[in-house]
Amino acid sequence: MWKNTGREDSPEPGQWKQVVTDLRQWLGPVHITFSGGEALIKPFTTELLSHAVSEGLFPEILTHGYWEDQGKIERLAMTNPWKVTISLDGLGETHTLVRGRPKFWERTSQSNRDIKTHAERKPVALYHPIEERDHVPQLT
Repeated sequence: MWKNTGREDSPEPGQWKQVVTDLRQWLGPVHITFSGGEALIKPFTTELLSHAVSEGLFPEILTHGYWEDQGKIERLAMTNPWKVTISLDGLGETHTLVRGRPKFWERTSQSNRDIKTHAERKPVALYHPIEERDHVPQLT
């Protein structure tokens, strides 16, 4: 989404599933990370996460959490990934200002709440600004 330059060539969902299966067979039950840009832009990401879990891997996904359609976040949470990491660039309006889109903090916060509601495991918020670090525990 941020600095998206348009459509990119990518393997099909079945091909990605085979990559995940091959990784599991080759490396065993390891931690793998889905990132991007924004990994959830691909419509099949939650299906791929679910496949990784079923293969016995420990998938982590990185997201900005800026989704108007919270159904996407609910589907993400229901895949039961090992970890969901939500990128934060500050608290409140600082985050919105840095991300440069309206209501970024509100949508990211809602995604965090929805993941906590629907997932067995809880998200981790990435956090950068040192001056606001004392407020991070309220988010995790």
